[in-house]
Amino acid sequence: MCSVVRRAWRLGAVVFALFAGAVFAGDAGAPDAGGYDPGSGFFMAPGYQAAIAHCTACHSAQLVIQQGQPRGGWMELIEWMQSEHGLWQIPQPQLNELLDYLSAHYGPGRPHFGRNE
Repeated sequence: MCSVVRRAWRLGAVVFALFAGAVFAGDAGAPDAGGYDPGSGFFMAPGYQAAIAHCTACHSAQLVIQQGQPRGGWMELIEWMQSEHGLWQIPQPQLNELLDYLSAHYGPGRPHFGRNE
């Protein structure tokens, strides 16, 4: 892929993630827990909107779900993607929410891995 197309794609992904983050951050009607999001397959609990906004801009939810990382492992993956693959900076409140969500629902025990019902 040529560098111009790659940069345009990254810019589009960043704009999408920022827009989606702003939309989901203001969504007071979002479910607190239970069930699976039909669009992404993520377990619906606080933080799943951040996972949609910041993870699925580049990856399928299934790729994220299968990782099974503890909180520190998720942070290392995010930092690696930022340094090596141009992932944008995630604002601090969303970063903590994202790390809490991923480590609770897709950590080493992965209580919701393979259970998209």
